[in-house]
Amino acid sequence: MTRSSRGRFLRRLFNILIISFEREYCASSVVSCVPVIVDLSLRHISVSTNQKRRIEETGMGGKSWNALQKLFLDKDGLRGIWAALLFYAAVTWMVKLCSGLVHLAPIMHLIHSWSGMGGLTPHYLFVLELPRAVGALVVTAFIARLQRRRWTSYGFDYGPGSRETKFRALKNLAYGSVCGFACLTALILLLKAFHAISFDGLLLGFGAAVRYGALWACANLLVGVFEETTTRGCLVVTLGQPLSYWGASVIAALWFAQLHSANAGENVLGLIQVAVFSLLASWSFYRTGTLFWAIGFHAFWNWTQIFLFGTIGSGVSFKDGLMSSHAVGNPLLSGGGAGPEGSILVLPVFAVAALMVFAMKPGRVMMQRVADREPVQGA
Repeated sequence: MTRSSRGRFLRRLFNILIISFEREYCASSVVSCVPVIVDLSLRHISVSTNQKRRIEETGMGGKSWNALQKLFLDKDGLRGIWAALLFYAAVTWMVKLCSGLVHLAPIMHLIHSWSGMGGLTPHYLFVLELPRAVGALVVTAFIARLQRRRWTSYGFDYGPGSRETKFRALKNLAYGSVCGFACLTALILLLKAFHAISFDGLLLGFGAAVRYGALWACANLLVGVFEETTTRGCLVVTLGQPLSYWGASVIAALWFAQLHSANAGENVLGLIQVAVFSLLASWSFYRTGTLFWAIGFHAFWNWTQIFLFGTIGSGVSFKDGLMSSHAVGNPLLSGGGAGPEGSILVLPVFAVAALMVFAMKPGRVMMQRVADREPVQGA
């Protein structure tokens, strides 16, 4: 790599950082990150193999290149802070791209032909979240390539592939789903005991309930994959290297709350509960070494409140639920426009969920190594 190409490398990298931290994420700015990120990945892969081998063998890297290498690379690949910032920029672009594609007239017409006009339906959520979930995994694989790891190292790895380890992943996903259903149901019972929720009756017959229940389950599983992958998995692992695991988890929780702040009915207490949920998911990641419990919990917490009980979810109203309900009384107890998640009663429910995680058999020590700032080796 020549001196001029190294200079271009630096300029392009800092352009990414400047663009990705703009307050308003206009599509043109985010899209302009893409060729820069691709160029960076190609240069890094080239440097991290041929050039690094030559430097190690001959010691002829040069002072300027050695300084550049120390700033951006370590012995395992791209440093965690740069990987996290690249991940943030790439996810921002990917979300904007997916939202733009889904809202194209032909796709919206198809969604409306399935579910009718108006409201957030399971059809719309599924079509929106499917490319987001796939895109999040692709971005994670891209960052894994830069850091010389398996993409599964960011929350999907139980070790060498075997029937036993795959079964354990499914078991944690199922256990998380049961915990999410049980905890949200317990919250609804608490709200009912404090006269903070009122039910308006059933809205669907048996056949429609089965159909819409399955659609909502699939859509919310995609939500779980997308949100846990982007706001817990790669972000926490990469930031956990320069900071600490829990320092990275706090930053992820703040970002997760900020993403929900745009929801129309969300309030301050609801955003605090969103951040607390993020820390709960990080606790499960730390305890088990994977995201499977958090994905299941997230998906069926949402499914239970949106479909089963027909409540507002994170300040957003949805259609095609089995039941209809509304908040009554003091918003501190009922959650008000934020839904049950905005109730102070969520805190003891999350405390019980944390104990449910603690009761699980600890997974691999990957996250302990991240907490101790040790590299997670890929295959």
